[in-house]
Amino acid sequence: MSKNQLQILRVRHLRGPNIWTYRPVIEAWLDLGELEEKPSNKIPGFYERLTALLPGLLQHRCGVGEIGGFLERLREGTWAGHILEHICLELQTLAGMATGFGQTRSTSQHGVYKMAFRTRQEEVGRAALQAGHALLMAAIEDRPYDVATTVARLRELNDRHYLGPSTAHIVEAATDRRIPHIRLNDGNLVQLGYGSRQRRIWTAETDQTSAIAEGIASDKQMTKELLANAGVPVPEGEEVDSPEQAWRVAQDIGLPVTVKPTDANHGRGVFTDLHTQEDIEKAWRAADAEGNGVLVEKFIEGDAHRLLVVGRRVVAATKGKMQTVTGDGRSTILQLIEAQINSDPRCGDAEEFPLEPLILDKEPISQLELARQGYTGESVPPPGQVVLIRRHGDLAYDVTDLVHPQVAAAAALAARVVGLDIAGIDLVTPDIARPLAEQGGAIIEVNAGPGLLMHLKPAEGRPRNVGQAIVEHLFPGEDQGRIAIVGITGTRHTTRIARLVNWLLHISGTQVGL
Repeated sequence: MSKNQLQILRVRHLRGPNIWTYRPVIEAWLDLGELEEKPSNKIPGFYERLTALLPGLLQHRCGVGEIGGFLERLREGTWAGHILEHICLELQTLAGMATGFGQTRSTSQHGVYKMAFRTRQEEVGRAALQAGHALLMAAIEDRPYDVATTVARLRELNDRHYLGPSTAHIVEAATDRRIPHIRLNDGNLVQLGYGSRQRRIWTAETDQTSAIAEGIASDKQMTKELLANAGVPVPEGEEVDSPEQAWRVAQDIGLPVTVKPTDANHGRGVFTDLHTQEDIEKAWRAADAEGNGVLVEKFIEGDAHRLLVVGRRVVAATKGKMQTVTGDGRSTILQLIEAQINSDPRCGDAEEFPLEPLILDKEPISQLELARQGYTGESVPPPGQVVLIRRHGDLAYDVTDLVHPQVAAAAALAARVVGLDIAGIDLVTPDIARPLAEQGGAIIEVNAGPGLLMHLKPAEGRPRNVGQAIVEHLFPGEDQGRIAIVGITGTRHTTRIARLVNWLLHISGTQVGL
């Protein structure tokens, strides 16, 4: 191989605390060859070519400690190993796996360096190293390089191998506490800590989440009965077996009503504000197709909210907003949805978007709302006419700081009654800043394994560090989930000393293994 070609001699993934940092890194041994004599300021046009390929390098602070610090080093002259370190970090960031730690150090051998950079997933880190090497050599040799294709490939690799965003957030919070983690499968099952001090998570479920509690939460009618017995406000309602019974129950409890499956999640098959026999019977058939039973409940006026309970306290809250379009006399409702709802830059299918696109063909609840107003997707409403599309939109608007203490207490009580250590409490109320009893608000559902993305990336408001709250719940105080190890080395009496230390620890009340 040409001496002008930087060579990667050896690559290792260091998964635990190591000589570089206490977080996982990719460590590579690099032979710079003749590039040892060619720092960045001695390669004509290199600075311009590299920054054109990766403009995000501007954000890298490097040892200078401020934005643009790495580019300053690049202009003044730095070596290829250090440059490769920053390229790898930037490629991972572009692929959706932002990291910030990297170091490059010379060795006793001329032109050979040890380089390490932080990675959250081994396969992605190794691929970023190979791609970064190719990009670096293309910039040095003034050859074209397809950054977009490389980033797309790394992003696909990241999506396939890395933890889901909710689990990854919890793991990062644990890492910030120096709590070690081990991924136990290809999914989101993760062990935090070691040995008898370990805890396990599966997204927002923990080893303290009981199967009984999950079973209760999946049965909406049983949940309502338990909550009502504990004095938690819930809507009056009854499980029904037929469209005709649904109408009879609706008349008994009083119109309007809500019809929903007894065991569905995420708002699927939930039809609200129903006034007529035709709508109620139609909603029963749709709800029955979504679950194993159907509930008819008194309709609660107000906005939908999701409160996240961890342990015994509410740590985050979001609300949904009514989704409407306004007619212009020319466009169909389908076209108005695209122009006025789905065109929001916060809206998209990928996980980084806090709002989901509204696809009318996949929204039977929205279709029913339109039918009740005398419209279909192909209708053209008159100018200025406001058309309701979805009564409770994405729960993506943070209201954590507005939650009234009595509302928070009711949500925490609901989680305890069901038996969940982590729960998503769905409630409907006009104003989350006032007690539920003052305005007829009620808790609608208690969910096990709640989603966290709405709190991590709200469409409006401040993101909430719910991962930190979960880690504090699992590891209270200064607990790091680690097993202390005493190492004894030497040439004389090591066994005797080890036994003596073992005995001293034992009589002090510590469980010891020798």
